[in-house]
Amino acid sequence: MKKTLFTLFLLAGFCLHSFGQIDLMKEKMDGSTLVIIPGHILEYEVNAFGSSYVFIVHVKSVKDGITFEYKMTNEKKTKGIVHISAQAMQKAIEQMNMFSGGEVKLENRTTLWVSEKVFKNLISSGKAKISTDS
Repeated sequence: MKKTLFTLFLLAGFCLHSFGQIDLMKEKMDGSTLVIIPGHILEYEVNAFGSSYVFIVHVKSVKDGITFEYKMTNEKKTKGIVHISAQAMQKAIEQMNMFSGGEVKLENRTTLWVSEKVFKNLISSGKAKISTDS
């Protein structure tokens, strides 16, 4: 996929780290484009169901979709790898939001990032339909 990847994060309160912390609001105001490339490491602070942990994402590939490895600092030390197809990154409205470890291939869903379709709807109308697995 040669187009810029849209990196809109859906969950408030998460932090994005990629060679230092990026101020997303400042980047948006400057009109900058955030591009995710192989090697980037993203860290999300998660507070869910009374438990706090860090969700660490290591971007492996952005060719023909996105592939990333992840690990969590939760009690189970959950880790895995996710492959999001190029088609899903273009058109999916469904999101996978539960990570239980192991390898996952997403053909019709995205996770962490929204598809180009969802992003364009948000830009053009200020709203978009997103279906989550919870």
